[in-house]
Amino acid sequence: MRSKEQSANDNNKPNTWLNDFARSVTSQGGEDGIIGKILDVISNTNKWCVEFGSWDGKKLSNTFNLIDKKDYSSVLSKNEISNEFKSVTGFLTIK
Repeated sequence: MRSKEQSANDNNKPNTWLNDFARSVTSQGGEDGIIGKILDVISNTNKWCVEFGSWDGKKLSNTFNLIDKKDYSSVLSKNEISNEFKSVTGFLTIK
């Protein structure tokens, strides 16, 4: 029989089962596959996604695959700091 302390320690172990679904289309670290699996599990319905720090909307994007292949609507936000001009610029794109 397991002690209460052993059972409590089990709760502190990282839950990594989603890592088995990691796959990159345009994401940097397999997020495309992980997001896909999460959406399979929660059975999404509204097909909207949002990404902050979206570069050009494709490079290292965690949402481009949803937009391009799964017909998602999206909100993409990008902020850029220019050292040359010490300014901040940003844009918001809604598809």
